[in-house]
Amino acid sequence: MIVFSFFLLLAFWSFVFACGWIAYLATGRARFWRLPVVALGAFAVLMVVLCVIGWWMAPVTPSRSDVIGTYEVNRKIYPGPNADWQHAHYQFRITHDDQFLLYDHTFTDGPKVFRGAVWWMVQPSYRWHLHMKDPHHITNSLRKGPALYRGTEGFYYVFPSEKFGNMFFSRVSEG
Repeated sequence: MIVFSFFLLLAFWSFVFACGWIAYLATGRARFWRLPVVALGAFAVLMVVLCVIGWWMAPVTPSRSDVIGTYEVNRKIYPGPNADWQHAHYQFRITHDDQFLLYDHTFTDGPKVFRGAVWWMVQPSYRWHLHMKDPHHITNSLRKGPALYRGTEGFYYVFPSEKFGNMFFSRVSEG
């Protein structure tokens, strides 16, 4: 849609520019010469503004090093007592050596670590698949890995859990 709008604007301003030059060449009057210059200047300013807005509104593209780190349940996405409880009891970590470590603090004898392996995709570099060595109800429903949601200020992962519904994890520290 943006590409179509760009070409539509380009065609319109080209038409105005061409009409102004034709009128100037036919009449020799300076007022017709100003029209294409103003049209070209307005088009250039509009394109710069649209490029800046497009760059500013584009979602972040995390690199592999941005993904590696410790993640906790984000209580700001869906706040409430369930999110607070999940935040206190679950977190995971992706390590530099491609390990996925899920920490479950619901056990009475202390936290238990469920291990898995991260398989990175070639393109894009921030996508990964999850293969769990120790099954857990949070990761059982994952076939390829959690869903990644990117925004203009960051990203977060969503784990669909059979027990809790969706769990939203954001990175809190580097690996």
